[in-house]
Amino acid sequence: MAAAINPNTPKPKKRIFVYTYCTFFIPAILFLVGIKGARFLTPEEFIRYNSSITQKILFLIMIIAPAIIYENCIRNIRSYDGSEESLKRANSYYKLFTWVSSVFPATFLFLGTIITCVHLKISLGNGHALAIIGTSLSSFFSIGTLFFVILNAQLSRYMSFIKVKREYMGIKMSRLVQIVSVQAIIGLALSILCPATMLFTSSQGESMRYFLNYMIPSAIVQGAFGCVAIYVCIWEKQRMIDEMERVINKVAEGDYTDCHIKVETRDNLGLALHAMNRLTRTNIEILNGIVDAGNKSHKMAKILSDDVDSIKNGMSIVSEKVTNVQSDMQTQSVSVTQTQTTIKEIVENISTLNDHIHSQAASVTQSSAAIEEMVANINSVTNILKQNGVTVENLNNESSTGQKKVEAAVEISHLISEESKGMQEASEMIQNIAEQTNLLAMNAAIEAAHAGDAGKGFAVVADEIRKLAEDSNEQSKSISNRLGALGDSIENVTKNITAVQEQFSKIFELTRKVQHQEEAIMAAMQEQNAGSSQILEAIRLITESTQVVQDNSNNMLNGSDTVLSEMERLASITLEINDSVSAISEATAIVNQSVIEVKSSADENIESAESLAAQTETFKLP
Repeated sequence: MAAAINPNTPKPKKRIFVYTYCTFFIPAILFLVGIKGARFLTPEEFIRYNSSITQKILFLIMIIAPAIIYENCIRNIRSYDGSEESLKRANSYYKLFTWVSSVFPATFLFLGTIITCVHLKISLGNGHALAIIGTSLSSFFSIGTLFFVILNAQLSRYMSFIKVKREYMGIKMSRLVQIVSVQAIIGLALSILCPATMLFTSSQGESMRYFLNYMIPSAIVQGAFGCVAIYVCIWEKQRMIDEMERVINKVAEGDYTDCHIKVETRDNLGLALHAMNRLTRTNIEILNGIVDAGNKSHKMAKILSDDVDSIKNGMSIVSEKVTNVQSDMQTQSVSVTQTQTTIKEIVENISTLNDHIHSQAASVTQSSAAIEEMVANINSVTNILKQNGVTVENLNNESSTGQKKVEAAVEISHLISEESKGMQEASEMIQNIAEQTNLLAMNAAIEAAHAGDAGKGFAVVADEIRKLAEDSNEQSKSISNRLGALGDSIENVTKNITAVQEQFSKIFELTRKVQHQEEAIMAAMQEQNAGSSQILEAIRLITESTQVVQDNSNNMLNGSDTVLSEMERLASITLEINDSVSAISEATAIVNQSVIEVKSSADENIESAESLAAQTETFKLP
């Protein structure tokens, strides 16, 4: 699997890809021109040779192989990211690229020629097959070597961003020149020897013309290609050597500006160029360090000289100050005695303050206990209010339920009253029917009387119907009276239920009012509880502050005793300081003498720094 390309690496120039194909194709083309011009094959054989399956496969390989080799090698070279692994991989694929570009074209051309000659059954007896095979090698050793040298030079220039290490370098400079020279000589020799086989099968006149018209021009062309290959190889190295010489001359003159050499070769010369770059960088760093050190030394020498002058002036001032200090120390001794008396008075005042603080701490403790009891009572009242709130809420819910039931009873009584009215209407209808039936019965009795004996039976039936109608009328009247009484009772019940509904509404409103009052009281108690907690917290802070003040007062009381003892020590130390000041006065004279000697050394240091700066100015640094 190919490595990933590092986008920070430069892209190769297209000419590298072109030279890769030229290394494969140009020798093959020159080979075909050579065998045609040397007339190793007849025109028919030449056509058969070019159209053979072996040559087609060889041509296909020549197209595909360079692209694959170029893509794979360049991708791995461009995977360089500065790590040791990527450096090793890039240099390995550089070697692979140069090796494959050198060996593969010759191998393909040589093997393809042999296989094609065997396939076409070209005779070896007259030497033409050997001449064809030799010509294939001759074309590569001449023109192929030239393009290989150019390709190697272009690839080395491209890989200048990758450093060269000895274990990863390519062919040594001298070895490469030797290889190119040997290949050029072999190519020239084969270009002369291979066509010479035609001289043995030709007449004397034809041999002379063949020698003059083909062999000599062919040898000149092959020799020219070889010489150009050697020149390009040597010119690339000479260019690097000239650049090294330029830089060495500039460095020898002390000029380090523009002294970096771009390393465009990957052999031992490239290692030397890298070493040269490291040397110049190291020299620049050293010289810059020397220049900076010289400048700093010069500055420090001047500063030291100025400081010595300042010290010398200061020492005279110190001598005067020491005399003043002696007189001040006597005055300080008197002040220490007065301060000692004042501190005793402060100790007595601190003791009195400590007693007052103890009393304040006791009062704060009592206040804290009283406030804690008040907070406990507030919490108790808050709990009772919470219970009352639950009770009022239940009463509110029950009142609401009773009100809803009374409303339902009112609706039912109205329905009953409406139904009783309907029953009264039905009773009146029954009365009307009974009266009509009675009239019908009377008419039937009259008709039966008119009928005589034939209507007696009908008269009995009519009489019974009349009696039934009278009974129905009586019952209907009785029902009407009762329904009227029931309607009055229902009306009274409706009025009473309405009154009860109004009472329930008043109870519900009072309950809501009590609930709002409970909520207001609860909110007030919560605010009071919060305020009491804040007061309690403030009392706690006051208690802590009082305790801190009390502790500090005790510390001050203890510290005052220490200060008093220290003042006694200060009095004795003052006497010792007075003696030390006298010793300092004597040491000041010795320091004055040392300052004079340091001044002399500082002047010498300035002269040395100026000499160093003059020498470093001859170098030109970037």
